[in-house]
Amino acid sequence: MKYVTVTLHNALELLNSSKDLVDINDIVEEVADLTHSTIKDNTSFEYNANYLEKIKGNEFMIKVLRLAEYRMAQVKALWTEFKRT
Repeated sequence: MKYVTVTLHNALELLNSSKDLVDINDIVEEVADLTHSTIKDNTSFEYNANYLEKIKGNEFMIKVLRLAEYRMAQVKALWTEFKRT
């Protein structure tokens, strides 16, 4: 994902097309900066989404975190399948 600017308009599209765990983390961090949100735990985007929901945080950031958690699971599953073959 080199040389791509993450904006609030393209963040979800970038997450959906990303096939790299590092890129997913980078996108989430950039959106957090853009929305002035704080990520409390880098190991679980779902935990962060639940926390932001609880404190009535930025709704777009919550959506990005949930999608990131879903994409991370997909990428990990694809990688596991690839290693088996």
